[in-house]
Amino acid sequence: MMQRVLLGVRPACLGMVLGVIVTLAGSTYLKQGSAHLASIGIGLLDLVLVVKYKVSIPIVILLSAGLGILLFGIIGIPIPR
Repeated sequence: MMQRVLLGVRPACLGMVLGVIVTLAGSTYLKQGSAHLASIGIGLLDLVLVVKYKVSIPIVILLSAGLGILLFGIIGIPIPR
């Protein structure tokens, strides 16, 4: 009985997670119809670090924060609003 329940729950959970990913990606990487390349670059770097090199999530978060502060705060790349 429980296996049948889980058979239906897994696809539903996967669909919800994918829906959140699409929504967050659209609001993070696309501003006013144009792609924000610096944010996409940070996201792709994070993906490579986590998937290929198995870097721990807290390290990737700290690296992303540091790159964001460097690119948007110190260097001054404009953030489209």
